[in-house]
Amino acid sequence: MTDQKIITHINDVYQRFKIPSSLQMHHFRVASVCSLIIDNWKGPKINNKKIIAAALIHDLGNILKIDFDKKASIKLLGAEAGRISFWKDVQKSIIHHYGHDPDNATAAMIKKIKVNSALYEMIYNSHNHKYVKDAKNIELKIVVYADFRVAPNGIVNIDTRANDFLKRTARIHKQEMKDVRIFVKKTTAIAKEIEKQLFNDLNFLPNQINNSSIVPYLGKYKAVKIV
Repeated sequence: MTDQKIITHINDVYQRFKIPSSLQMHHFRVASVCSLIIDNWKGPKINNKKIIAAALIHDLGNILKIDFDKKASIKLLGAEAGRISFWKDVQKSIIHHYGHDPDNATAAMIKKIKVNSALYEMIYNSHNHKYVKDAKNIELKIVVYADFRVAPNGIVNIDTRANDFLKRTARIHKQEMKDVRIFVKKTTAIAKEIEKQLFNDLNFLPNQINNSSIVPYLGKYKAVKIV
């Protein structure tokens, strides 16, 4: 699929892989933040379509992150939380076809829809945050930064996103949090460095990315019901 075809037919992609509406909304918000950045970009030329296409499919495998034995995790399904047995079956099917790891599953899914090599490489590398920070690929930085700004309930700043992740991890896994806190601290520092890099070429401020400012972009998308 070309970048444009992914954008135009994104609901078909979500239908094919049975993406929950809450995860669709995550992708829509990330794409909307990307669009806001694109419209305020004053740096080197960037490939707008590739950015939006990547934003719309970067986390396709994230249903694998849902732990159906934990109420706090099930809540991440939002309005779909009442269909637990359905989503359990979807998760089992994803595991059967693409494995247990969310990032590897996403990579396998986008291979299935035959994205171009540049887009595949962007998404494959998007979860290696240190690589993103040091890379020269501006499109990749924009997508990853936009992802850093999106929490389950909307747009937040980087510190709020980090704190939200810590709270959710503690509620869901109730595990020893020392290693998680170290990971989050490192990731937050990287996110702030990427933010600094990008805003050297933007004509607005990070706090101007918020739930209100993305409304014109978010309104272009509509989640498709999965049955």
